[in-house]
Order: sequence, then structure tokens, then C-alpha cells
Amino acid sequence: MRKQILLSLDDLEQLVLACADCETEIAFDIQRGLPEAKPIQKLSAMPGECPVCSQTLDASVREGAEAILRTIKSLYDADRANRIIFRLKHQAET
Repeated sequence: MRKQILLSLDDLEQLVLACADCETEIAFDIQRGLPEAKPIQKLSAMPGECPVCSQTLDASVREGAEAILRTIKSLYDADRANRIIFRLKHQAET
């Protein structure tokens, strides 16, 4: 038997990146997507480094987070999906 979580897109509020070094959290509003990029930035306003400790954030994590934000934003904008179902692996009872 699998556990199932029914998650409405309307329930999503933020995607949060946490710095691996100082644990500072950087939150992005899911429905707004990525903030507008400043002229000196290339693709997005997602930071390349932690705003507190200046440690470089993992590029693959940033790219994945950007992809998630863009995908969810496009679903909101197109009004195509009203739910996402996550199925969890069955956990053996102890």
C-alpha cells in the first residue's frame, strides 16, 4: 500500500532555498515565480551566493529551483492543473 498526498497548487506558497553553510533561508513566492532580473543578471533574480555569509550557492540546486518555479508559474498562468499527487514509498512499520 502506498501513502498518497493530494496537493492543490493553491496550497503552495513558497519555495525556499537554504544555505548549506549558515542555513539562511531565501524564500520565493510560488505564484509569482522568479523575480524580475536586474540588467546585470543573466537569467533570473535567484542569487548566486548567500546574502548573509556570501557562500556560493550550488549552481545545480539554483537551476533546479528555477525550473520548479518556472514550471509551477506556467501551470498557474495557463490554469491547466489544479492538483498534483505525490505518492510516497511504502515505509515498513517498526
